[in-house]
Amino acid sequence: MKLINLESEFSMLLIKNGRVVDPKSGFDQVADVLVDGQKNY
Repeated sequence: MKLINLESEFSMLLIKNGRVVDPKSGFDQVADVLVDGQKNY
């Protein structure tokens, strides 16, 4: 198993048209997700 430090691999990652599910709020739909370091938008 190879472990990598994702923080050093990219500074931003955009996932387009991914399924986003939050059971607590009932959110379940296709959406874009931007990961920027330690922040998610």
